[in-house]
Amino acid sequence: MPSENESDLAKSLSDLKEELHSGFSSLKKELGEENNLAIKKLKSTASSAPKFTKKGNGKQYEVNLQVLDHVQSASSFLAATSPQVEKALEELKEGEKKLSHRNKLILIADSAEEVWEVVNEYQRRDLANDSDDDKRIRRAESRASQKRRCAQS
Repeated sequence: MPSENESDLAKSLSDLKEELHSGFSSLKKELGEENNLAIKKLKSTASSAPKFTKKGNGKQYEVNLQVLDHVQSASSFLAATSPQVEKALEELKEGEKKLSHRNKLILIADSAEEVWEVVNEYQRRDLANDSDDDKRIRRAESRASQKRRCAQS
């Protein structure tokens, strides 16, 4: 049977271990939040933001970026919790993909003369996103331009 001193020492060590664990957990959380804030600040710098020719596209792009930041923050908070939230993380990742894809389409539409006709042509083609992406965009612009000319005549 352990003596009273040994029992007190074991309890003190256990309490110290719990305190350290709690302290490190909160420190990890704080550092993660600071890291996320720093990343958001870097993303929001004016030099990294694309210049839009159409005002509406710029506004939609900015709103999408803000929603994307919130989705990414939620994902990082959920990732730090129990594995029961795995499905929620999957859904948030899917939302991130969709917002990123939509912002890509906004950038394409903003740079093209035929605006959203190019995006419609681009989306009709179920092609992989690889190094030939630029060629496909140019072909989509050409098809959209031809359709517009045919419609006008």
